[in-house]
Amino acid sequence: MRLRTKLVLSTASLIALPAVAVLVALQFQAGNVTLSLLSAIAVAIGVAVMHFFVVSPIDRRIKSAATAIEALSKGKLSSELDTESKDELGDLGRSLQATCSGLKKTFESEEIDWDKVAELKVISKITDMTSIVSEADLKGTIVSCNDKFCEVSQYGRDELIGQGHNMTRHPDMPKSVFKELWGTIGRGNIFRGMVKNLKKDGTPYYVDAVIAPVMGENGKPRKYLGVRYDVTESEIERQNAKGILSAIDDAFAYIEFDTSGNILTANKNFLEAMGYQLDEIAGKHHRTFVTSDYARSSEYAAFWADLKDGKSYSGSYKRIAKGGREVWIQAVYAPVMDEVGRVIKVVKIATDVTEAKIESINNERQLAEANRNQAVIEFDNKGMILSANDNFLSCVGYSLNEIQGRHHSMFVDEEYAKSTEYAQFWTDLNNGRFQTSDYKRLAKGGREIWIQATYNPRFDASGNVNKVIKFATDITAKKAAEEGLTRTLALVAEHSQTLASAAEELSATAQSMNTNTADTARQAGVASSASEQVATNISMVATAAEEMSASVQEIAKNAAEAAQVGASAVGVAASTNETVSKLGASSVEIGEVIKVITSIAEQTNLLALNATIEAARAGEAGKGFAVVANEVKELAKQTAAATEDISIKIQAIQTDASGAVSAIGDISEIIRRINDIQNEIASAVDEQSATTNEIARNVSEASRGSSEISENIVNVSSAAQYTTEGANDTLTAAQGLAKLSSELKAIVENSRN
Repeated sequence: MRLRTKLVLSTASLIALPAVAVLVALQFQAGNVTLSLLSAIAVAIGVAVMHFFVVSPIDRRIKSAATAIEALSKGKLSSELDTESKDELGDLGRSLQATCSGLKKTFESEEIDWDKVAELKVISKITDMTSIVSEADLKGTIVSCNDKFCEVSQYGRDELIGQGHNMTRHPDMPKSVFKELWGTIGRGNIFRGMVKNLKKDGTPYYVDAVIAPVMGENGKPRKYLGVRYDVTESEIERQNAKGILSAIDDAFAYIEFDTSGNILTANKNFLEAMGYQLDEIAGKHHRTFVTSDYARSSEYAAFWADLKDGKSYSGSYKRIAKGGREVWIQAVYAPVMDEVGRVIKVVKIATDVTEAKIESINNERQLAEANRNQAVIEFDNKGMILSANDNFLSCVGYSLNEIQGRHHSMFVDEEYAKSTEYAQFWTDLNNGRFQTSDYKRLAKGGREIWIQATYNPRFDASGNVNKVIKFATDITAKKAAEEGLTRTLALVAEHSQTLASAAEELSATAQSMNTNTADTARQAGVASSASEQVATNISMVATAAEEMSASVQEIAKNAAEAAQVGASAVGVAASTNETVSKLGASSVEIGEVIKVITSIAEQTNLLALNATIEAARAGEAGKGFAVVANEVKELAKQTAAATEDISIKIQAIQTDASGAVSAIGDISEIIRRINDIQNEIASAVDEQSATTNEIARNVSEASRGSSEISENIVNVSSAAQYTTEGANDTLTAAQGLAKLSSELKAIVENSRN
C-alpha cells in the first residue's frame, strides 16, 4: 500500500471519530447506555489499531529518514535506510542510499568533511585563476576551458571548444611524448611533463602539464581534466643558461656528469685546476674529487640524488686534486633538463678559490676568536652603528635595538663629541688610518668605563672605506686599580714623611733624655759624695761623743759642719729629685712618640695590605708593585717591632725613674732628720754633761741614716745608668726608624717611576 493511501485512511479515521462520538452521545441520551458504551469502546479500539498499524510505522520510517538526512548533512554516509518498501518513504530511502554511495565513491571515504569540501572549492577557484584548466573527451576534444587558457593561448573560448588539444601543439614537440601521455591517461594514471605549445600569434609557450583521467562507473576514463602551469619564462631562462654555460667555458672550470655522477667531459680550466688529463678522469665517478669518508656518507648520496631530481647546488666546496692536494672551489652544480623536464646530465661551473678560502678561513677564525673574547662593534663610514656583539652590549649596558642606527657619539661626553679632535678621529678613519689607544667611554646611564680598543677601517672593492670595525677590551677595573695604586703610593709617601718626622722627634727626645740622664748621674755622684761626708761627720760625732769630756768645742765645730753638709745634701737631693722628675716626664713624652710611631706602623701595614689588594686587582701590571707592597709591609713589621722594644725599655725607665724619685724623697727626709739631729747636737753642747747618753743615741741613729743614704744613692746611680742605656737604645731605634723611613720613601719613588 502506498504511503499516500495509508495517510488518507488514517486521516479519514480521524475525521470519522467525531461523528462516532456524536452517535454515542445520542444513544446515551436516548437511554441506551449499553449500546453507547459498546460504541465508545469500539471507536477507541479502532483508533488504537489504526495508530499501531498505520501511524506508528509511518512515524518511525519518517524519523529514520530524517536521521539519515541529518547525518548526511554532517558528512556521515553510512545510515540504515528503508529501501525495501514500495511507497514514497522507500523511494526516499533508495534515493538517499544512492546519494551516499555516489559520495562514497567520489570521496573514497565513509564520511565527508564539508569544511574540506569548502576548502577544495576555494582551491578550485585559486587554480582556475592561476592555472590553465581544460576538460577533454576521450578523443581529446576540448569540452571546456577557463579564462587563463584563453589568455595564454590567445584563442577565444569559442575557438577552442570543439577542437582538439593539438591545435596548440608546437611542432618541436616529439610525438613520443604524446604517445606516452595518451598511454598513461588511458590506463587511468596521471601524466605530468613539460610541453611546448604554440600561441595563436605563432610564439611558443611552455607549460608544466598535469593530465588526469576522470573515471566512470565502469572503472574506465570518461573524460580528461588538464591543469597546466605557464613556465615560459623559467624555461626560456633555462635555455639561456645553457647558452651561457658554453659562453663561459673559456673563463671558468667546467665539467659534465651523467645523472649517476660519472664524468663525461671537462674543460681545460678544470683539468689544470685539478692536475689531471681528460683520459685520466673520463668515465670515473665524481667521488674521485672528494675524501673517501665523504664519498661513503649519506650526505653525498643525497647530494647526487637531489641533482638527479633536478635540484641545483652552489657554494664553496673542498675537493681533492691529483696527488691528494686540497683545492677549494666556488662552484654551481646545475642539472640540465631536456624539453620535457627530464634531467639528462649535470654540469658544474667552478672557480679555484683556494687562496681566498684559506685566507677567509683564517680571518673567520680570528674574527670568531675576537668575537668570543672581545667586545666587537661595527659602524658605517659615518659612525652610525650597524651591529654589536654580546660582549660589547654587556660592557655598555645596552641592547642592540637601543643603539643600532645611532651614532658613535652616544658613547662619548658632549664636549668631546663637539670637539675638532673627535671630528678628526672619524676623518682619519675614513682616510683608512688605523686607530688604537685606551679610551674613556660612557655606558648606559652615564656610567664611565675605560676600554682598550682598535678601530679598523674596512674597504670596498673600489678601495673606499665602507665601514669600521672596533675590537675592544674593558679595562675599567684595571684603570681603577691603577688609580687606587696611585692614591696608595701618595698615602705611603705622605705617611713615610710623617714617619721620618716622628723619627727625628724621637731622636731629639732620646738626645734630650740622654743629657738629662747624664745630669742625673752627675748629681747622684754629688749626692753620693755628700752621703760619704755625712758618714765621716757622723763618725767624727761618735768620736767626739767618746771624747766629750776632752773637747766640747770640737763637737760644736763638727756639729756645725754636719749641719752644713746636711743642708748641702738637702739641696742636692732636691736638685736630683727635680732632674729625675724631668726624666719621668721625658719618658712619658717618649711614650707618646712611640704611640705615634706605632700608629704610623699600623697605618703603613694597612696601606701595604691595600696596595697588595690593588696590585692583585691590577693583574699583570700590578706584579711589580706587589713586591714593593711586601717590602713596605716588612718595613712596617720591623718598625712595629722596634717601637715595641722601645716601649718596653721606656716603661722600664719610667719604673726606675719612679723608684729614683721615691729614693730621693727618702734621702731628703733622712737629710732633714740629720739636720734636726745636728741642731739637737748643737743644743746639747750646752747641756753636755746631762745629755751625753742622748747624744750617743742620736749619733747611732745618724749612723744608720747615713747607711740608708748611701744605699739610696747607689740605687739612684743604678737607675741613672739604666736610664742612660734606655736613652741610647731609644736613640738607636730612632735612627733605625729614620733609615726605614728613607728606604720606604725611596721605594715609593721607584714605584712611581
